Amino acid sequence: TARVAFTGWQAPSAAGRRAVWCRNSATPRQAALAPEVTKLFFQKAKGDQEEAVRFQVASSVSAVAEVYASLLLRRRRQKPGSRSVIFVPQLSRGEEIHRVLQEHGLKASLLSHRSTETSPFDSVIVCLYGSIHRLAGCRFDVKIIDEAFGLRHSTKTKAKVQAVPASLVAEFSFTFGTEEVDYRYSMHQALDADELHPV
Repeated sequence: TARVAFTGWQAPSAAGRRAVWCRNSATPRQAALAPEVTKLFFQKAKGDQEEAVRFQVASSVSAVAEVYASLLLRRRRQKPGSRSVIFVPQLSRGEEIHRVLQEHGLKASLLSHRSTETSPFDSVIVCLYGSIHRLAGCRFDVKIIDEAFGLRHSTKTKAKVQAVPASLVAEFSFTFGTEEVDYRYSMHQALDADELHPV
């Protein structure tokens, strides 16, 4: 699993995962962040739903939603007619992400305890973790897991998320477990290995 940190250097894990430097999305370069993360995602994604590309995000919901929109718009250009799903933990996050996606011209529906209908014409479904069971039998081209760190505490929800098949998977989270970080790996080693990419 690849890791990308928006806010600074993250050492790679002992399992060989590498981190990539990106500027904080609250900076004036926020507009450049979405295309950069999108580019990194498609470079690292393997087309195998078992291998998620992980992005560590310290940013507002709307800024993260801009990244999601950029990623999904590019995939729609590559593969017209593809359908994607974004799993979110809370209704308020889902509503904000849904709003931003629609502002970018993506046909999206929000699947929650309040809204249980989706349209076959929607290219994106924003689904609350608690409504995953409504997607039984569905397959998606891209699966985005928002606030993925929360799945560490719920193996049942994590299993449900993993049971929804997709060709490409991205995990976005404010933090990932410290057990995944190898602090012995220095910034100099990362530079020597060409693993550090400032934007």
